[in-house]
Amino acid sequence: MAKRWRLEVSSIDPGGPRRTVDVVAPNWMAAIKEGRAMLGEVAEIPKGASCQVAPGGRVSVLAPAERRSYQLVPIVGDAPIMPSSPGVVVAPSTSQPPPADLIPLRARDTEPTEDAPIYYHERIYAAAPGMPLEQIEKLARAKLDDLRKSMAGGPRGQFHNLAVYDHEWKDKPERPALLVLQWKDWRDEVIASWPLADSAAHGIQIDFDPTSDADHDERLSEAFEACEDLFFIDDARAGLEYATHLLDELVPSELVIGALFVRGGKLVVEAAVGSPELLGSALPLNQGLLAVALTQPESVSKFDQAHADPNFDPDADGGSEHRPEGMLYLPLVANGTIFGLLRATNRDPGPRYGARDVEIAELIRKQTAAFLAARCA
Repeated sequence: MAKRWRLEVSSIDPGGPRRTVDVVAPNWMAAIKEGRAMLGEVAEIPKGASCQVAPGGRVSVLAPAERRSYQLVPIVGDAPIMPSSPGVVVAPSTSQPPPADLIPLRARDTEPTEDAPIYYHERIYAAAPGMPLEQIEKLARAKLDDLRKSMAGGPRGQFHNLAVYDHEWKDKPERPALLVLQWKDWRDEVIASWPLADSAAHGIQIDFDPTSDADHDERLSEAFEACEDLFFIDDARAGLEYATHLLDELVPSELVIGALFVRGGKLVVEAAVGSPELLGSALPLNQGLLAVALTQPESVSKFDQAHADPNFDPDADGGSEHRPEGMLYLPLVANGTIFGLLRATNRDPGPRYGARDVEIAELIRKQTAAFLAARCA
């Protein structure tokens, strides 16, 4: 049965306009798509968006890539219909402003070890409810800059990881971080990611249309094109990092790592999305699900309920604190030689990996293995 909804679209940048439109749709997803179409936008759920559905039916969608937020509210009773013109501008709310700074939760500093030859500095914060996204990012970048200045003049091999959550926590967060900023002195650039938005976007896609041939074809097409770009990269580590982010983008995952095979028979983690604490760590080849995956080294291995598998080993498979539910192992093997590994993980109760995910992962595995074979020869 169709319902009436009111959609408010606003820019997350200071001073941006707000537009409001009323729509009739059977559910909130259809309402957002219809409202966006009426406002002259693309009629789809924004890619990379995070979503929260309140008990009363109010839906909040944050789309960092588009720098917009969407508020959808069911219209009850005889509430007046708002004009559907894209030009309607609504005055900003005068509600109580949130605190002006981030809330520190945790700090960690580690020295290099034989298995992790980097200086790792971690700072974890929470943002107060209602704090604008642009303010969160501005404050986070300022704190990262302060951290970098405090370590200036120190030894090489500095890795700074700063995360901001939308809630306070002690032992384990309830949701992925809202914003993550990472800086490595050997690259000297700040990398920003939005794990919560990515995770929510994947959930929307899977729940709404899990069998979409069009979506699968689009992901395959993106994978083919992106893998072609891989061969324009000269450095093996840079290419591995590229492949790690590509796998994370095209196959819905919470944690993705990329490792290179080094002398001494170790896989050393060189790239990580969602689990930066694993950077520089060595994965034992003869333990856990990794050892099982390496018995079929030229194919993707999929594990459901990984943490309950009798072969699961926390040291080899990512740590018991991650509680992996679905895992994909992508051995990067070409011509019988192992060059590295890609691994994707979803934690309980995250989405599972299906046959289509494995197909895309296999394409990325083959192309990345061929790339490393060419660069490491």
